[in-house]
Order: sequence, then C-alpha cells, then structure tokens
Amino acid sequence: MKNLRIIKKYFQVTKANKKITFILVLASLLANGPYMFTSLLFSLTINYLTKQNSKMVIITMILYFVLKIASKLFKIISYNIEKKLYNDVYLKLQNDMIKKLDIINMKYFTNHSKGEILNIVNGDIKLLAEFGTWLSQAILLFLSFIISIIILSQISISLMILGCIINSIVIYILNIYNDKFEILTKEGKLKADDEMQFYSQLLNGLRDIKIFSILDQLHAKYQLLNKAYLNIHDKQINNKIISNIISPSITMCTEIILMFYACYNCLNGKFEIDTVLIIQSYFGTLFSSLSDFISTLGELRIKNVSIDRYDNFINSSCNEYFLNDDMIKPNEFCITFKNVTFSYREKTVFQNFNLSLKSNSLIAIIGPSGCGKSTLFNLLLRFEKPTSGKILIGTHPIDKYSRIKYSQILTCVAQHPYLFNMSIYENLALIDPDINNIKKAIARALLKNSKILLFDEITSALDEKTSYEIFQTLIKLKKTHTILMISHKPSEYQQCDQIINLSF
Repeated sequence: MKNLRIIKKYFQVTKANKKITFILVLASLLANGPYMFTSLLFSLTINYLTKQNSKMVIITMILYFVLKIASKLFKIISYNIEKKLYNDVYLKLQNDMIKKLDIINMKYFTNHSKGEILNIVNGDIKLLAEFGTWLSQAILLFLSFIISIIILSQISISLMILGCIINSIVIYILNIYNDKFEILTKEGKLKADDEMQFYSQLLNGLRDIKIFSILDQLHAKYQLLNKAYLNIHDKQINNKIISNIISPSITMCTEIILMFYACYNCLNGKFEIDTVLIIQSYFGTLFSSLSDFISTLGELRIKNVSIDRYDNFINSSCNEYFLNDDMIKPNEFCITFKNVTFSYREKTVFQNFNLSLKSNSLIAIIGPSGCGKSTLFNLLLRFEKPTSGKILIGTHPIDKYSRIKYSQILTCVAQHPYLFNMSIYENLALIDPDINNIKKAIARALLKNSKILLFDEITSALDEKTSYEIFQTLIKLKKTHTILMISHKPSEYQQCDQIINLSF
C-alpha cells in the first residue's frame, strides 16, 4: 500500500499528465509484452514438431516474427512518448523552482542550504521526470509475474501455490530492506547537499582562498564531508548486498527443487518435454520478474525521497506575502520607522526603533560593524520582516505595496553587485530590454528610475577620484531622489543632509 501511496503522491505533487503517462505504459506493454509469450510459442513449436505438424509449426513461427516486428515498432513509439513526458515534467518542475524563488523568503536559507536547492534542481527533478518510464517498467514486470503464475497454474495448481508462497516471503523480506534503503537515501542526499554547499563556497571564495593560501585547510574540511557521504553510501551498498543474497538464495533453491521435480515427472511419463520447458522457463521468468520488480520498488523509495525534497521546497510556507494590488502608490518618498523591533537569532538588533527620513535628500547610515546598518537595508528591501512596528514609505506600510510596484519605488546597489554568466549587455538588459546605449544602460541598471536608492558602501573599494565622481553624482540625484548610503568615510557622510548613527 505504501508504494501505491507514493505513486499517488507523485501525481499530486508534480501534476504530471496522467493521460500521456497511461499511453506510455500501454505502448511499453505492447513493445515488451510479446516477449512474455516467447517461451510458450517455442514450447508449442516443439510440441508440433514432435507431432510432425508442419502447418502449425509454420503458423507458430510466423506469429513469433510478427509479434517481434510489432514489438520493435511499439518500442519506437514508446521512446517518443517517453521523450515528450520527460520533457513536459522536467520543464514544469524547473519552471516551478524558478517561480518559487520569486516568493521565497530569504529566511528559508537560515535552516536550508543552497546546496540542497542545487541538488533538487540538478538531481531530484531528473529522477522525477523519469517517473513515467519507471512506472511502465514496474507494471510490465508485475504483469510478467502474473502471467507466469497463470501459465504455471494451467500445468499444476500446487506449482502455482508454491510460487505464490515463495514470492510472498521474498517480497516481505525485501520490503524491509527497501524501507531501510529509503532512510539511507534521505541521509545520503543530505550529506550530498552539504558537499554541494561547501564546494559552491569554495568557488565563490576562490580569490581569497588563493590570496591567503588556505586551500589545504579547506580541503581537509571537504574531505570530512566526503567521508560522511561515503559512509552512508557504503551502508546503502551493504543493504543491497544483503538483499541480493537473500532473494537469489531463496529463488535458486526453489528453482533447483522444481527442476528436479519436472525432470522426475518427465522421466516417469507424467510430463512432456514441452511441459518441462514451460516449467523451467516460466519459473525462471517468475523469479527474475520478482527480483527486478523488487529492485524497481527500491527505486521508487529513492524517487519518494526526491518527491518529498521537491515538495518541501515548493510548498514551503516560508514565503513573502505581499498584496498584488498595484493601485497603492506612494504619495511621497519619505521613509518612516515606527516603533520597529527586530531580532536575529535571539539577538535584538532594533528595539522600538523610530526614524524619519526626508524625501529628496541624501542620508548617511553610519556605525560600527554589527550595529544594524545592513539589517536596516534588509528591512527596507523586505528581505526581513519586523517583529513588531511598521515601516512606511509615504503614508503606506511597505508590506502593502505589490512586488512589482515596490521594485519600481526602491532599488539597491551593493558593494559587490552580482553579475550573471552573460555578456555585460545581457546583464544590463535584465533591467531594461530596450537598452541601445551603454552609458544609458549603466545608469538604468543602477537607478532603474526608482525614487528611493540604497547604496551599500559602493565607494569603499574605489580610488579617491572615482569615489569623488560617484559622490558628486549622488549629490545631483538627491534633488529628485531619496538616497540612503552606508558609508565609513567622514569626507562623504559629513556632506549628507542627514546622518543616522546606529551606534547610539
């Protein structure tokens, strides 16, 4: 029942097209089904040969080759359906991952690593996109098992009962190991997330790593993560080894007994040669189908982990909730903090904090590290939400603005702005697709026509001449913009209209 619940959950979570999935399963059955009857056709051929019935031998052989040709044709059809289903599911899930980034709260990454998200995108989604192929294979193996049981029942009811009992025992035992394997898979993916997260940090910090020559120390840390992952992987392999010893041992012993039984009855004239062939072939099919079916159920447990990981991220409640009403517009661009309290990891950053910032002015935010300068920006950017109190732009609380409207009102330029792996023009065109002048492009990338501009230490790493030129630009812009800048340079903040010292 658990396996059926996993299949049901897959369709609920991924919204995969059930109709296309059904067509894929049907095409796969038509492509592989004829092979289930190959042994039966050959046994009939042997029977007709012994009776010297040449007409039926020819008919049987023609039927065999017709089925084989039809099988190949349906195989091509199933591959094309499989391709379409894979592409549809893959693109849908990838699109959902991107859309989720638009509403996810940055707090989500306090308890979840970015490595986890990268592995969901790069690994789990691919496993889920292959689900239709897995399902068609699982159903085929199950039907092969059932057909073998039915054919054997025509020879001997006792043989059928024996097969059912043996297979029930094997299924029960191997399901225990599948449960254990699912737990190990979850643990293994968590360890892989840690590896991915740490390696991405190595890439992001490679410049400093080379400067300070600290790769050896970091490599030692990375090796610990590697060993933690390999420890879980070893347990997974050991689990497979044990399950693959138990199943073949039981089925092989049963198969040996049955072969002696069939040969004994053949020698005593109770079975014909074709009957012995059917018993040998379909008991072999019975056990191999069972073994492969159990393996596919093990794969289902792996996919279940991927379903849960994807579902937990997509349906995470840690989202940003803002109104979609674009009718709310600021009547002015002053900023007001009213009794704002905010804590981060049990540390109070602001307690009943009040602040009024005039519109069309240049405001400096100063203070030592850790006093809350970046937190103030994060609150304004709505990356963080106050524990209590309100932040207003004009007369409206900032959480009343829609995401699009707020993006038009306020923008931020960081000390080290992030550039995507695209050309400069393409990076700038993300802000305005109508760019045709590179100087205008840079201006729009920085300003985006927003009336409130946040600058986070943008001159700290620049030479004196460039810093002066940028600051003079800000002085000109303050006539029509509300500008907040974090600065540690007295030569800059002393020229501002308002200085907010957060150390007091």
